[in-house]
Amino acid sequence: MLKKNYCINILLENATSYTERARIHALTEAEQAVVNDRMIGNLYNSALKKKNINFDDIPVSKGDIQKVSGYDNMVACLEVLNGLARKFGMKIEELNVVETAVANIRANKQIFEKGFGLDIGFLITYYNVLVYACIESTSLLISSYIDYVKTVNSVEFQMRRGKGITGNLCIDNLRKFNASIKDGSFVKFANGLMNNNRENFLGAASAGAAAASVVGAVGIGAVIVPVMRELIYWIYEGRVSLAEYLQQQADMLEMNEVRVKASSMNAQERNRVLAKQKNAIDRLEKIADKINVDHQIADRTAIKKIKQDNKEWNLTNVSGNNDGFMFI
Repeated sequence: MLKKNYCINILLENATSYTERARIHALTEAEQAVVNDRMIGNLYNSALKKKNINFDDIPVSKGDIQKVSGYDNMVACLEVLNGLARKFGMKIEELNVVETAVANIRANKQIFEKGFGLDIGFLITYYNVLVYACIESTSLLISSYIDYVKTVNSVEFQMRRGKGITGNLCIDNLRKFNASIKDGSFVKFANGLMNNNRENFLGAASAGAAAASVVGAVGIGAVIVPVMRELIYWIYEGRVSLAEYLQQQADMLEMNEVRVKASSMNAQERNRVLAKQKNAIDRLEKIADKINVDHQIADRTAIKKIKQDNKEWNLTNVSGNNDGFMFI
């Protein structure tokens, strides 16, 4: 029976005839393992072609997210957002997704650190893009939900009510990452890579090996590898730098700190601070607009290019046989 997943669905979408679709549906379990294995390799290699991504100091942290320079500010921003959500009686599902992803990356520090130590390219890249996506998604939450309102005595934060953030590749893939942690598939997949000390799922397994030993691992890989690929495509198409996201978060926290202290200031001090904060508001609103626009463009462009690249593969060129049959 055909087990549909990201890889199989691409082949079904690209099938040009009833015969080809029927052949895909008739694939045996062993044949599906070979197809998935080769497709995972194709997906991974297509992502690696987009090498010009500046991860700043994320790779320097070598798997420990708490060593990333912007980690403390990111967590503090998420806490501020949580406090505001409670204050205004709002439930923000995307906020929970990002907080859970940060906690999951932190909890799996040992796996990511070992991946760096063994120089396993997939785990290194996966870690880098996940951390980047968490930082970027935190900034998107700030840009999407916080309004800065200047009152007589201070600058107040208010939560903007709306439909929330939908269809964003970063948050959607962080949600999938969280699911892979919850069901144990990520840990199983990562341990398989580290125990073999090589990436034998990336199209390198022979047909016989796939049939005999990696059927389960390949199935998991068909879920996990696309997360990394879609995040790389999104980051590659984005035009806001990691440094800009981090600066926005630092500015917001500074404003929040001053806002909290404003109640104990005298009138002269408050006026001086408010005048200074007007410039900060201008900067934050400007970067918020840039982030919101960039997200829409990056989402559209990344999705379009993913679909374009997916068209490269069909059952014939993946199987290596004109009739689409495997020789196992």
